[in-house]
Amino acid sequence: VTITDRKTSGKRTILQPMTGSLDPGRVLAIMGPSGCGKTTLLDAIAGRMATKKVSGNVFFDGSMATGASRRRVMSYVASDESLMGVFTTYETLIHAIRFHYGCSLSKGQIHDLALKTLASLGLKNAMHTKVGDIFRKGLSAGQLRRLSLGVELVKKPAILVFDKPASGLDSAAA
Repeated sequence: VTITDRKTSGKRTILQPMTGSLDPGRVLAIMGPSGCGKTTLLDAIAGRMATKKVSGNVFFDGSMATGASRRRVMSYVASDESLMGVFTTYETLIHAIRFHYGCSLSKGQIHDLALKTLASLGLKNAMHTKVGDIFRKGLSAGQLRRLSLGVELVKKPAILVFDKPASGLDSAAA
């Protein structure tokens, strides 16, 4: 990953070339100190960076992954929540499902998928709780992280990238 250095107006490499592979059914944790490039690496793999900044290839099952194929198989849960505070937990999932599936699911299927996701994330008791924002009380930090995960899980991704999954959480919630 290269960027334009504002001070020198030249190119600067911020993430060195690397090679790696992941086996199916495995969890991989990328750990390191602040500023070492963990989020940059995840953003590059997930195709969340401008293509002019990134060189190299990502492969899934031996085939080179294009931007479209990455979006089909991969979901990305960012380190900060970008949820609408006026919606309830249930409404948030309903909107995520509708956005992803469009008109291909019936109301009953949408409802069932939302309830199943809420149950799997331990959010069923908070389904009518507003997400909340700076003006209104809402979900706890742990519930917000789980709801952000749920918004991506309804897509049923083959690969889930979760940036800083424990940030802002106490040790029990993490």
